[in-house]
Amino acid sequence: MTAEQAEKLPPAVTHERLLALLSDGDWHSGDRLAASLGVSRTTIWKCVRALAGRGLRIERARGRGYRLACPLDPMDSERLGLLFRSLAGAGARLDVREVVGSTNDIARENPGDAPLLVVAEYQRGGKGRRGRRWWSPYGAGLCFSLALPLEPSAGGLGALPLACALGVVDGLEALDAGPFGIKWPNDVEWQGRKLGGILVEIQGESAGPFWTVVGVGLNVHRPGAAWPPDVAERLAALDDLRTGTAWRREEVLGAVVAALWRRLKVFGREGFATMGHDYARRDALVGRAIVVHRDGEPPLHGTALGIDAAGWLRLDTPTGEVRLGVGEASVRPA
Repeated sequence: MTAEQAEKLPPAVTHERLLALLSDGDWHSGDRLAASLGVSRTTIWKCVRALAGRGLRIERARGRGYRLACPLDPMDSERLGLLFRSLAGAGARLDVREVVGSTNDIARENPGDAPLLVVAEYQRGGKGRRGRRWWSPYGAGLCFSLALPLEPSAGGLGALPLACALGVVDGLEALDAGPFGIKWPNDVEWQGRKLGGILVEIQGESAGPFWTVVGVGLNVHRPGAAWPPDVAERLAALDDLRTGTAWRREEVLGAVVAALWRRLKVFGREGFATMGHDYARRDALVGRAIVVHRDGEPPLHGTALGIDAAGWLRLDTPTGEVRLGVGEASVRPA
């Protein structure tokens, strides 16, 4: 490929090629990077700025060039495919991408009879509850959506996010990590800080089966992760759990997807009824003073009493106990 041809490549292609060269974490001079890619030094500089916009910390030093502050932790799509098909059957679909808008959007747009796992290194528009953005630096965490047809379960689908949160925690604990808490309805916490979030979306007719999309964002690596300052202190990553251990995202993804799949299959057969005890052991809110925000409603203040069999939050308020099926709970300052 000539330098002229390389300069005409789509910017995303040049970004990925540069990232592959920097992925080892070593220093690379700008001249050598430009020569390797067949582009100008100016293009290298522009690509570095674009990659920094994905949350990658790229250090620059005169006379040494560029390097990633933290080497990348790549995932092997072939091994992921073998794992997912062993869980979900030979027809199960795997879609691994570098950069997407949202893995949930891709999964929603590709329904079918066969389960689908969408994995991305970086989401431009990752979604959380109440329209918030789930932001994770490139290659630092896990961004994936697991989608499958799910029949209406006993007791309805209201507790599905809780069952999914249990699946994520099951997978992490299988890696000898934890303990973890679940903050109703869909956050996974470690020592009071948010480690991951879950967004469940369902489409289909009322009689089912539903095309169920479970989006998961999980923080794995902290080094090199440029979290926004306003949220950094409230977030945790698996790297925080223990020092000297190199977490492999592929291993974490495999454990979490396997455990999540098992919880979803049980939920499809039995609903949430058999999971209440497991949830109670991880309930991060029970006994605490909280405030619950609901769209279009005034906030409710009270003490969390746990959840009922349908996955609704029980809240002791000054006017008596209420039960909530939707909302966002926050712990009130002491």
